[in-house]
Amino acid sequence: MRKSIIPVLLSSLILTLTACASKPDEASADSDSISRSSEARKQLEAELFSESAVAENTDEHSSETLAGESTDENSASDAALQSCTVDNVTFSVDASLISQSGMEGTFLAPDQTYAYQLQAITPLGDSMPQEFFDALIETYENKYNVISYDSTLSAYTSPDGVECWRSNIKMTVNTTFFDIDVLIAPQKNKVVSFAATCSSAEPELVDIRTVSSTATFQIGAADYVSGNSFIGSDGSELCLYADGTFANYEHTDDYDGDCLTGTYEVYYGQPAIDQVVQMTEYGLTADEMDGALLAAQDGYVLTSERRTLLLQDDIDSPDTYHVCLDTFYAIILHNEQYISPDQASMTVDTTMLFIGYYIPELQLLDMTNANTASYAQFIYKEPAGEPH
Repeated sequence: MRKSIIPVLLSSLILTLTACASKPDEASADSDSISRSSEARKQLEAELFSESAVAENTDEHSSETLAGESTDENSASDAALQSCTVDNVTFSVDASLISQSGMEGTFLAPDQTYAYQLQAITPLGDSMPQEFFDALIETYENKYNVISYDSTLSAYTSPDGVECWRSNIKMTVNTTFFDIDVLIAPQKNKVVSFAATCSSAEPELVDIRTVSSTATFQIGAADYVSGNSFIGSDGSELCLYADGTFANYEHTDDYDGDCLTGTYEVYYGQPAIDQVVQMTEYGLTADEMDGALLAAQDGYVLTSERRTLLLQDDIDSPDTYHVCLDTFYAIILHNEQYISPDQASMTVDTTMLFIGYYIPELQLLDMTNANTASYAQFIYKEPAGEPH
């Protein structure tokens, strides 16, 4: 597994040590330790959130109060919540907690006795969930006072239906108590760590599960392909209409030129892998598909940059992107007619399979044409609208 992930999770432990370690008369931090913690926080944020996608319609601290106040005046437990989105992970905390400026995903109690935070988000990569967690625990035990933890991960389904693994860790660092939940979502290629902190003398103040149990995942959450138009890397335009038909125009915006028409199918996530395996004429097995997915999850490089890497040994490392099972797509085009500029048509009876990943931050499909073993990229243009 990629051990470099573990230090990131470890360093995140310091984030609230000076924010809410305890009441002033129980423990305090000198100015030097506060400064060190602040610097470490900035360094961690640069590591974790340099490419984070903050949800739309949130304020500069990534939080908002939801319209969720109880209509039952006799129920004090139905308090309003505020939500926060960090790097495609959304969670909720009590509306009374105060979002901390410059500490994305951290919320402090009004009396500063406790805090809740999203500590860290990292890719799972090619690690197995239990393997990842065991390595994390081993490192924690070597550095901190681990009180207890769930040695075996428990199956858990998030509110948005994502199958996860979860474990709880309780530990102390000096006079600060940590209640930590680690969520591992293989289909999203995510490991998410939530923590509640308070004075070690008052651990009953916090329950991290009230926060971690609200977590949902915004990556690969929908079909971003069907019903949209894309510009191909060869200058063509692929219009995938909502009615299940398509038109592939030779030139973008030239709807009177040459084009292929027919019907299409789009699959993403596990159904995409299942569909490709069923298409035995392409010779792709489930093991091969799963192996390729695991390799891509360690940091996906666009096909155009991979080609360059093969030709040049001295170029800088290319950018890598987060991909997961739910951003894997299979697009099947059933070509039925070729239409020339004079509107003459010719019957075509071929099928083309494209497999690859949708990169949300680029609005890009990075695909392989399984018929020709060639690469193709499609950039989102706009909703396809009605057939031309």
